[in-house]
Amino acid sequence: MQTCNLCIIIKLMRLKSFLKLVLIIAVFSSFCSCQKAKGSMKFMEAETAYNQGNFDKALGLYQELSEQDPDDASLHWRLGTVYFSKGNKAKVRKEIKELRRLDHAELASDLEQLLGKQD
Repeated sequence: MQTCNLCIIIKLMRLKSFLKLVLIIAVFSSFCSCQKAKGSMKFMEAETAYNQGNFDKALGLYQELSEQDPDDASLHWRLGTVYFSKGNKAKVRKEIKELRRLDHAELASDLEQLLGKQD
């Protein structure tokens, strides 16, 4: 009889460990999803600010997003367009270099064309 009780206790301990693991995974997954949602909301806010001509606000938001994901080429392209809109050619060139480093020559060329039209 003691063996059966011991088996039950071991099974309960395993079940508790399994449930703890499931709970940890669920919490971590929801945290990741929440972070992505926050990033998406911030991105939409930056796009809206840019489209409304609020370049300073857009710049700050894009910079925050770029710090979170420094290898996101689309953010560097957007930073370049904001810098272009603000008339900061040196910063546009910096973003062009970053896009080339990230192996996104087509996006870099887009920004170069903007600079060429301005000159």
